[in-house]
Amino acid sequence: MTSTAVRSPQGAARSGTSSTPVVSARDPLPYILSGALVVVAGLSAGLSLLVPSQLTGSTVSTGNMRGTALALLVVGLPVLTTAVVQTARGSARALVVALGTLGYLLYQAVLFCFAVPLNNLFLLYVADLGLSRWSLVAFLLRADLPAFRGGCPRGRP
Repeated sequence: MTSTAVRSPQGAARSGTSSTPVVSARDPLPYILSGALVVVAGLSAGLSLLVPSQLTGSTVSTGNMRGTALALLVVGLPVLTTAVVQTARGSARALVVALGTLGYLLYQAVLFCFAVPLNNLFLLYVADLGLSRWSLVAFLLRADLPAFRGGCPRGRP
């Protein structure tokens, strides 16, 4: 079994976790917004998937949006939850995954807001859009770049 730890110039081992968090857990705003996003996106995607009468339009569009809702529930939200928890523990790599997942959820929220005909879940879709955008902004503004660089092994993307 090989180790992925990399030695820093000072001799301390580094893997993907730094001793300094890349986003401070003392400033809870990104974590609160992301938690609210998981709840709202889970609710809107779950209702879109399980209550087929909510999605109207052509058969192709309805099937597409139900598949999108399923992908959000099965992949997007669990990945975001795991990445946010690992980011709170100081992982620089998890911050990259969290930012990418938030971008994905923002894109999907735009689809639900503007590609789905108006339905009873519209306000949930708007909340999803706002929370995904502001979660992304909050993480970007609160990222500690020196700690982020310190948590990333040299020579690797």
